[in-house]
Order: sequence, then structure tokens, then C-alpha cells
Amino acid sequence: MPARSARLPLRRRLAVRLAAAFALLAAAGILVSGYVQYPAQDAELRRSLGALLLNVARTGTLLVDGELHVRLAREGGTESPAYAAIRDRLLLIQEANGLDESPYTLTDVRGDSARLAVIANGLGTVGDPYHLVPDIQAVARRAFAEGTPGYTDVYSGPDGTWISAFAPVRDASQRIVAVLGVDFRANTYLAARAAVGRRLYWSALVGATVALAAGVALARHIT
Repeated sequence: MPARSARLPLRRRLAVRLAAAFALLAAAGILVSGYVQYPAQDAELRRSLGALLLNVARTGTLLVDGELHVRLAREGGTESPAYAAIRDRLLLIQEANGLDESPYTLTDVRGDSARLAVIANGLGTVGDPYHLVPDIQAVARRAFAEGTPGYTDVYSGPDGTWISAFAPVRDASQRIVAVLGVDFRANTYLAARAAVGRRLYWSALVGATVALAAGVALARHIT
């Protein structure tokens, strides 16, 4: 009788096991490497967005006249010529930088509150209370009290995810009379972070597929 070779179940074949091991090791290696690098890439992305927004705030203060804020404090009201002049400058800052959110100026920044001076969209009145969420309090206070411009990390507020930057507005005697605030809805950041995650998973999938093909070829050669 001719001898017949027994065929093992697929999951018990050496070729299949070697190929699967190759694929799993390759995918695991890529994922581990990606997760090690991901925090650094995420931090660099936040720094880039924050630095860009800070540059908008700092250059914007060159257009916002501190003396107009002094006049606005005396005259008050949205009908004041000083109010109209400041709002025109804020609109110019918004349009020149392609900002979706309206820049604004604040006064009396203390603790978790401030006073609204002018906002580019014209909403609110001079002196309205302005609540500072915890993530922006320290940055806004330093800009107003110490004259140190700065930006926040990415934070979540009641109406979305944001990055904010603040820079001091000075009068002719270099006294800080307000801070210019610029908010950026962090959709770009979230989209870029999601893209990094997708690239990581696609890299793992491609690596596992290549390793699987190589494992099958090597296992067949060995067996």
C-alpha cells in the first residue's frame, strides 16, 4: 500500500505558526515604537500651535492702542469713539490672520475673573464680567500683572477644545492697561493628532502584512 502523508490542521502547522509569530512581532514592534514617539509628536504639535497663536497676540498688540483703552475707561459705553477705534483694530487683526474666533481685550484680570473691554464681533458691553476658566487663569494674570505674554496648553471648555494666547496692551507710559486675548478652536490639533494615530495603525498593519508574507516564505523553506 502506498504511504499517505497525514495533513495537520492549519493552526498546528509549523509554517502557519512561524508566519503568525513574524506578523505579531512586527505589529507589536511598530506599535510600541509608535506609542513611545507619540507623546513627543503630540507635545511638539501643541507647542507649534501655541507659538503660532502667541505670535498673533504679540504682533496684534502693536495695532491695539493702549491710550484708547485709557479713554474708553473714562468714556465707557459701546458708543464711544475709542470703542469703535479699538474694535476696528481687532477686526483688522482677525482678518489679517484668518481667525475664526474674534480677538478681544480684557482689563482688571484678577483670580478667575476679568472685565471685558472690547471684542471684535461687538458682542458684550464694556465692563462686563468675563469668567476665566482654570486653564487660562495663570497665563492671563501673568500677561496683565507682569507683562509676560504666553499661551495655554490645549484645554476643554464648555463649548469645545481650545488654545488661547494673551499679550499685554500698554499705554504711552508703558503701563499695562489691558491684555489682548486670542482664542483658537483646536480642530486642527485634534485632526492632526487623529492623523498621527491613523498612520501608526496603518504602519502596524503594513508591517504585519509584510512580515506575514516573509514568514510564510521562510517557513515553507524551513519545512
